[in-house]
Formats: sequence, C-alpha cells, structure tokens
Amino acid sequence: EAEILPELAEEEEAEPEQAEETQVARTETLRVPANLVDDLVNFAGEISIFRSRLEEQVNVFRSNVVEVDETVIRLRDQLRKLEIETEAQILARYEREHGPAEEAFDPLELDRYSTIQQLSRALGESVNDLTSLTSILDDATRQSETLLMQQSRVNTELQEGLM
Repeated sequence: EAEILPELAEEEEAEPEQAEETQVARTETLRVPANLVDDLVNFAGEISIFRSRLEEQVNVFRSNVVEVDETVIRLRDQLRKLEIETEAQILARYEREHGPAEEAFDPLELDRYSTIQQLSRALGESVNDLTSLTSILDDATRQSETLLMQQSRVNTELQEGLM
C-alpha cells in the first residue's frame, strides 16, 4: 500500500493542474465594443446584399450566353444552307458552260472560288470562333456561380458566428 499511495498523490496533484487549464481555456474572453460587433454584423449583411446583386448579374450573363449559343446554332444552320446553295449554283454554272457534270464532280474542287465561297468559308471560321468563345464564357459563368455559392456559405457562417 505504501507504493500505491505516492502514485495516488501524484495523480491528485495532476488533476488540479488539468482542471486549472480547462478553467483557463473556458474563461478566455475577448472584450470587443458592442458597436464594433454591430458594425461587423451590418457589414456581413451588406456583403449578402452585394452577393445577391452579383448573383443577379451572373444570371443575366448566363441568359446572354445561352442566347449567343442559340444564335450561333441558327447561324451555323444558315451557313450550311448558304454552302449548299453556293454549290448548287457552281454546279449549274459548270453544267451551262461544260455540259452535264459527272457524278464524282465536286463543285468545291474547282480552282476558281467565287467571292461568295470565300465569304462562306470565312463565316464558317467565325462561327467556330463564336462556338469556342461561348464555351469559354459558359465555363467562366459556371465558375462564378460556384464562387458565389462558396461565398454565400462563408458569409452565412460569419453572420451566425457574429450573432
């Protein structure tokens, strides 16, 4: 028993130290003027308002990107029809000048390209560029939406922490 008693005495001495550390951790406070807390709560509220306005702007931007995408689709269809009409006119002109064309005849193989063919090809390249730009804008919009959701979550946590 003599050996056990000193160990118990050491444990009893350690327990008050742990209790004291816990007491210190629980009683640590920070004194902040109430008006500062009020200001911080107001700022957090203003951040929410600004975020809502940004969300509205991103939604408008998203709508415009969708509209551009639909316009590009229509433009691509119109361009396809223009190319078909151009080939038909080239074939008709060739047949007028040289007689009936062979089945393997490709109007685009002619060395002479008309101005309308050159414009058609340039428009095709522009449509492809617009498609790429629309995709880039769509990705940027999606990233902005994600950032706004993350900011909303953090702001909510901030407001709850300040209350």
